[in-house]
Amino acid sequence: MENDQFLIFFIRFFIQTIRSIIKTFMNLLNYIFNGDNMVKLTNEVLEVIKKQKPLPIATADNTGKPNVVFVGMWKFIDDETILIVDNFFKKTADNLKMNPKLAIVAYDSESNKSYQIKGTVDYLENGDQYQEAKTMADSKKLPGKAAAVVHIEEVYDAVYGSHAGERIA
Repeated sequence: MENDQFLIFFIRFFIQTIRSIIKTFMNLLNYIFNGDNMVKLTNEVLEVIKKQKPLPIATADNTGKPNVVFVGMWKFIDDETILIVDNFFKKTADNLKMNPKLAIVAYDSESNKSYQIKGTVDYLENGDQYQEAKTMADSKKLPGKAAAVVHIEEVYDAVYGSHAGERIA
């Protein structure tokens, strides 16, 4: 019985590792053939997003059916990448596995500035960034099921007015 449990654990770990390798390889091919699609956020955009608590994120399944949730546990890895901790995702996790696109919107009432961010997600259930997400979750005694690493590709002005919806990066 103990050997069976170890074998099941090993097979699951092996499958997750292979998935991670394939995803990394696909991202590498995308970079080689399409170039670096990521954009750097300006300090102004970074500050507006940092003030947004909780952070609303939107995903869609492979038929286009939308889903929006709030996330409370996230951080900037750098000015091109956001790490989101999956504490309780259900539809969001399913969506990201089928369709790795994500949108974020943030609004700062003090400055009256709002931005929409769009990017592609690596949904990680192992590896260094997963461990970082798990550590963040453990510090708050919450589950850390996965890390959603958002590679920012587009930034839009989302405040009302004549510039609403204009791509700024």
